[in-house]
Amino acid sequence: MFGSDKGLQATIQRMLADINALKGNGIIDIIEGDNISIDKKNPRKLKISSTASGGPGSGSKIDSIVAGDNITVDDTDPLNPIVSVQDITLSGEVTGSTSLSAIDKTAITNKTTETIVGTDYVLFGDTSDSNNLKKGLISDIVALSGGGGGGSPAGSDTQIQYNNAGAFGADALFTRDVATGNANLAKDAIQQSAVTFTGGGLNDLLIAPTFSGSTPTTYTITISSTGTPDTFDWTDGTNSGTNVPMDVMGNALSNGLIIGFMADTGHTNGDSWSWTYTKSEKFAFKLTDDFGGNIGSGLAGVLQKYENTAGGINREARNGITEVQGDDAGEYFPFIISEVTDSSEYYIAQILSADGAVQSSRNLSTNNYSQILIRNNSFILVNRVNSTGSQNGTSFTNESGITATRIGNLSGGNGTKITIDDINEHITISNLPAYDDDAAAGTGGLTAGMVYMTTGSGSAPLNAAGILMIKQ
Repeated sequence: MFGSDKGLQATIQRMLADINALKGNGIIDIIEGDNISIDKKNPRKLKISSTASGGPGSGSKIDSIVAGDNITVDDTDPLNPIVSVQDITLSGEVTGSTSLSAIDKTAITNKTTETIVGTDYVLFGDTSDSNNLKKGLISDIVALSGGGGGGSPAGSDTQIQYNNAGAFGADALFTRDVATGNANLAKDAIQQSAVTFTGGGLNDLLIAPTFSGSTPTTYTITISSTGTPDTFDWTDGTNSGTNVPMDVMGNALSNGLIIGFMADTGHTNGDSWSWTYTKSEKFAFKLTDDFGGNIGSGLAGVLQKYENTAGGINREARNGITEVQGDDAGEYFPFIISEVTDSSEYYIAQILSADGAVQSSRNLSTNNYSQILIRNNSFILVNRVNSTGSQNGTSFTNESGITATRIGNLSGGNGTKITIDDINEHITISNLPAYDDDAAAGTGGLTAGMVYMTTGSGSAPLNAAGILMIKQ
């Protein structure tokens, strides 16, 4: 095939093997052999020459070079054939399993665009292996980049991630509740619950504040036998002990905990004590537009929650700012709201606006509440039996040229009140009962000191209606 020059033949065979392993738009490499020189000035058009003692072109000629896929040979000058590579269009799929040394020479153009996922592969040149072509997972490449949310998250589910020296970090005390949207920040302080004693015998267990284990951990102590001394079994859910003799100087359990009994005899078999250690204090916060049913909804603000499961405390605080429309069309008042709810039993709110301030305290179980309202033309101190019941209190108003102070039932009741109008110099007692005389007032249920007025049907001098009287 290549004439009598065996060095030339071997070189050309290596050249064709390299051409078949072609990965791009150029010939990767051809190695010179005996009496063969290669001009590589243009990597896409190699000039191969046969040499002899007389110099290039004076020795044995190259008989032939056979063109292959995407390779052309210009043998116009038999002693100096020119091998050129054409552009390669790839189609089909990349083959190979863990390592690739070649790409199928079929086009990969005109493919449908697909969504890339972490389990997809990409091709890369491995610098640690002579730049050989390899494949790797998308997820591994993203993880190496150190950004963009790649890599494995730290901690456990719901734990919020943060940058920890270029890697993901997490803290069991900093979590997010997907259901509520709250970000939770727990207090790193262990609390012991109340001790539950079950039985009818001697209840004299003492617990030292020495627990240093993980939470939650629940201990149970059970009297296992009586004698001198009595014995007990114990467990913390992981560690345990059986028939441990009581020691009035103290018994060491697990997690650094020490317990003791005031007496080491006299207990009742089967009696038990249990309690739990938790990190029970938690703070939660989020942006919200929900202010519950106490003020209303649609108010943008911040929700803060404090929870202490060991102490049975659950408080919520909301702080928001918004605008509401006043009595006059087109009139809006900006205001700030602060709300506190304590364990769904009590509710306190404070509203500040350009029109005044309101402070309210409500018992959520009965819906009874007290309220202070301060406006630029009024002051009201009121207590209401429930949200729809009567309002009783004191009000001072100065509107439309009328200054009035009212004491008593302001609305929703029988209307019993005193109104003082300083402008017109009037004092009015509303819903005042009327009787013929003192005896009739006593029969009607009034007691000494109560006020009534006459009906006009009594004996003189009480035979005139409207005389103000005090029950004797």
